[in-house]
Amino acid sequence: MIEQPFKCFKDRHLVVTTLLLGALASIIALVWISTMVRTPIRIGQGRIITFDVSPDGEHFAIGGVGGLYLYESEGCNEVWRDETEKAVIDVDFNYDGSQLIAKLANGKIIIWDLQRQKRILEIRVSKYATGDVCFSPDGTLFASGDGFGNVIIWTAAGRRLREINLPYEDVVIYDLAFSPDGTMFAAVTYWDATLIVWDTATWEQIYSYERAGVHVDWSDDSSRLGTSMNGHYNVWDTVTWEHLVHHVEEREFGNIVFLPNSQDFNVSGGGIQTDCSADGQRQYSYSYMYEHFYGCNNDYKVHEPLDGYNNRPRAIFFTSTDQFLAVHYGDRLTFWDTQTGELDHELQVPEGIRTIAVNNDGTRFATGLDTTGSVIIWDTETMEQTERYDTIYDTVDNIEISPSGEYLAAGVMSIEEAEVPIFNRMTGYAYITWELATGTIVHQSPEENTRALNFGFYLDSNELWLRNFSFEWSPDGQYLASVIDDSTRTEVWYAISLQDTSTGDILFTIPANTQRIEDIGFNPSGTILATAEPDAVYLWEVPTGNLLRKLDQCSSPLVWSHDGKQLATGSPGGLVYIWDIDL
Repeated sequence: MIEQPFKCFKDRHLVVTTLLLGALASIIALVWISTMVRTPIRIGQGRIITFDVSPDGEHFAIGGVGGLYLYESEGCNEVWRDETEKAVIDVDFNYDGSQLIAKLANGKIIIWDLQRQKRILEIRVSKYATGDVCFSPDGTLFASGDGFGNVIIWTAAGRRLREINLPYEDVVIYDLAFSPDGTMFAAVTYWDATLIVWDTATWEQIYSYERAGVHVDWSDDSSRLGTSMNGHYNVWDTVTWEHLVHHVEEREFGNIVFLPNSQDFNVSGGGIQTDCSADGQRQYSYSYMYEHFYGCNNDYKVHEPLDGYNNRPRAIFFTSTDQFLAVHYGDRLTFWDTQTGELDHELQVPEGIRTIAVNNDGTRFATGLDTTGSVIIWDTETMEQTERYDTIYDTVDNIEISPSGEYLAAGVMSIEEAEVPIFNRMTGYAYITWELATGTIVHQSPEENTRALNFGFYLDSNELWLRNFSFEWSPDGQYLASVIDDSTRTEVWYAISLQDTSTGDILFTIPANTQRIEDIGFNPSGTILATAEPDAVYLWEVPTGNLLRKLDQCSSPLVWSHDGKQLATGSPGGLVYIWDIDL
């Protein structure tokens, strides 16, 4: 009778002790993991997705992969930024420009107080990167749409006021807008481009029109409503709902914008989003194709990803002392401080650089041109050209520098040009190897009509390996990492394998987590292998193949610093990350 309570008491202590030890172990594990790879430095602004102009025209906001950016209209100076955890897919100012609302790619809605530069509301609507968000004219409400035909009306404090379920399945609510007088609310869907208008007093539907458009805008007096999409645009009288304009044309259109205090409107060209300040004095435009944002009367390029066209840097490398990370895009090499992430300097380089290779100590790098078939050698300290190798070929397809730094090889092509560049045809391919000390050619292959997908030096020799898969030697030559592309299966299958070069044994084979492996690289000590997939980079222990860490939101290219303490990666959205690695 007495022992039972005592037994329970002992068991309770045991349970508590076990829970405390478990919690302590979890904390230690989390601390250990966090010290392995710390929060990365983010370089660049990332791909632009959306923007909005404040009601007074004094500021404009840009949302995209890099987060939310606020600029002054006068001078286009950056005022403030919030590097959000996911991309900003829509943004809207409130009536007096004191607040900003945005929707993120993870379905979260955030409202910022711009005077305090602080988040004042965060709510998770859905986990999908679809839908729109907007404030009501008086700022007391906001609306959000999702990818399932649902519109939610919220109070400014984040309380659900009303949910509207459209009679469509899996339809994205692409654009939302309250009328300026607050009496009406419009939404357009993406797949079927249906326009629906509600009376905000009763929330009864008062008008709908199929194939109206995917962009919507109101005139300042609320008497006109316009929509646009590729192929046509429309304008209605919102009192009688007379269809005033129905313009059909075989061309691409962007968004429709009514001019300030007017029933006149502009429709942008395809792939371009436009807006103007309330006084009509400043025009803003964003080109989806070229990833450029222009403000201040379209004469000033304000916000540009690191690579404006394909959203990724074409090459990244650390300089010899690891002080700077060089990022190549367009006709520039930009050099970023690896401790602060700030831009330090940039170098103008010839246009048409197709490929870049760096020697092992980072003192020199080579650029291959796709316009002249030439290779240029640069000194990373002086930023001056030291050598130039011209060939009889039209394009330098790829270049490699041997691990010892003694040799440089280039894959070069002869091209038969067509009227449309994408139809250019390769007529010949060859490999040329130079000795860098003398600039003499030590090997040149016969010209053929085929090429290997990848090539590289066999360790420190001047022998080239030609392979139809990506491969990488460990720094000491003990291991060979290869990307396996097995298209004999029902679907293309990718994996990474590690081979011991002394025995020929395959130590491990790891399937890719997504559809392909884009880049691989050993750290300088050869103890970690990094593999880049389209949406993440994985760190594997060598030679066991144990997964050490997954780095999200990044991809190729990847490169290790010379001391092995940092790893730089690209990303699908135009950002470059520098990760501190401590393993």
